[in-house]
Amino acid sequence: MDAPKLNRSLWLETAEPRYSRLAANIDVDVAIVGAGITGVTAAALLKAAGATVALIDLGAVGHGATGY
Repeated sequence: MDAPKLNRSLWLETAEPRYSRLAANIDVDVAIVGAGITGVTAAALLKAAGATVALIDLGAVGHGATGY
């Protein structure tokens, strides 16, 4: 029996949640534009180092180039 073929990337099937827009201005040490694997990794490392971080993206986390 052949393995099932996915029409969409596993990343796109599981990439959630979507976050709402900011309701007010915020102050952070670093703003990262792009919530793909590179942006998420950078945000996690900066947060672990003690920085306040905003991760900004037009769509959901893990979509875009990372999703494919």
